[in-house]
Amino acid sequence: MRITEPAGERRHGGTHALRIAARLAARTGITMGLKALFTEHPASLGETYPQHMRASLGYAVPLLGASLAAFVHALFPFLFKATASGSVKRLYERMTRRCAGCPSGRLHRPDLFAPPSQGSALDRRAA
Repeated sequence: MRITEPAGERRHGGTHALRIAARLAARTGITMGLKALFTEHPASLGETYPQHMRASLGYAVPLLGASLAAFVHALFPFLFKATASGSVKRLYERMTRRCAGCPSGRLHRPDLFAPPSQGSALDRRAA
């Protein structure tokens, strides 16, 4: 499906992109408000859109680096022997800490909130 600009309509920076997005939403039957598309998920995590973008990019950039290191390692096994796995381990630890502080953490990571007798993930990490 191609979304085109009506004849005679001028482009004004970001407002053009918003108009195109609004038309696309209308044509595809998306009834959720455009703002909600960008804010509903971050709000469920107790974040604003910019805060969530920063956090997401904080995972995306190291993952990209790990991916490139793994690719080079596949071609040259003597290079980057533990780079990708180390990055993934660090990101997992960071994400686990983030989930533990998330307002909806109990819903999406109940293992982090299990009583100590059941041995939660945080207890195992601390040991």
